[in-house]
Amino acid sequence: MAGKYFTKSGQSVIGGIDRNGNPKFAKLIYENGALLTIPPELAATFAGKEFFYTEAFTLAGTTDRKDYIFQTPNTDKWAHMNIIRGTGSAITYFKIIEDTELSSTDALTVFNNNRNDSTTNTAELFQVDALGGTTDTGTKIFEINSGGSSNQSRSPMLGSYADEMFLKKDTKYRISFGTGTASNLCNLLLKWHEHENEAG
Repeated sequence: MAGKYFTKSGQSVIGGIDRNGNPKFAKLIYENGALLTIPPELAATFAGKEFFYTEAFTLAGTTDRKDYIFQTPNTDKWAHMNIIRGTGSAITYFKIIEDTELSSTDALTVFNNNRNDSTTNTAELFQVDALGGTTDTGTKIFEINSGGSSNQSRSPMLGSYADEMFLKKDTKYRISFGTGTASNLCNLLLKWHEHENEAG
């Protein structure tokens, strides 16, 4: 009968109770007793809770820069950043500032990594069009300055944080690009998932 079992043929389960008093099960492969697991990022994608943003742009002059604000929600739904990647075809600096003083209302469109799911993001991403004379006293948590002034794209800059970073709630993060070379082709990729703290 459909729906009678919650495992497939050749699987068994071990069970327990989670911290909220609800049943929790782990599936086992019958033949070898191995746990049937998937990475947290893939589980978040299946659940429609993983989101991404990507953009390609050019920093035309050596004084040009581009900044984004990533705003985490003031809830128990944390933003777990999986990939933060900035690249430049020439001399490029790329940094992330936590508790930035900058703000913006220019919201960018973010996509659900599960294209079959209509769940929308809670954390928001904004573009900063003009910095003005604002002094930013936030905490610099990531920085790289690399690339070459000649042979562009042969000696590019790649700044990437690919381990899972649990971002502070109700916090603004500035993601900043700058260039030491004209006509610098840059790219940004952000990927994160959102869910309540599952530790313990």
